[in-house]
Amino acid sequence: MPSIVSALVYTLIDQGGNPRQEAWFTCQFGEAYQPGGIAFDLSPYLKRIEHVSTEWMSGGALRAPISGVGIFSGAAFQSGGQVKALPVFEDYDTPASARFMLQSVLVHALVSGTTGLGGLQEIGSGLAASGVRFLARALGY
Repeated sequence: MPSIVSALVYTLIDQGGNPRQEAWFTCQFGEAYQPGGIAFDLSPYLKRIEHVSTEWMSGGALRAPISGVGIFSGAAFQSGGQVKALPVFEDYDTPASARFMLQSVLVHALVSGTTGLGGLQEIGSGLAASGVRFLARALGY
């Protein structure tokens, strides 16, 4: 189950006197990865999210020799590859729930038997994401 390990939430006041909250969350994946990302409930801290960005903390490297196939046929992720948590802005389950998608660099098998790197793609369904931590910065109310 995904969890919020720690949270720092404070209120900012703009020049017009309007309040806005900024929050820094240490988030951790704790289950097998689901396609489309995993939602983190931020409702104890914010009523509505307007923007989310992420930064890496720890556990962001794949461990299996070939860590699974991606969404695209024949694509594989290599052991030691860095994974990144990216927010899915269009998909908040509730106004204060943020969904984060895990992506990594694809390794494509070439005709000659060598491998080449592809772009960032969502990792395959069911891969263990437990222990992957990242910092999420959320702006809202």
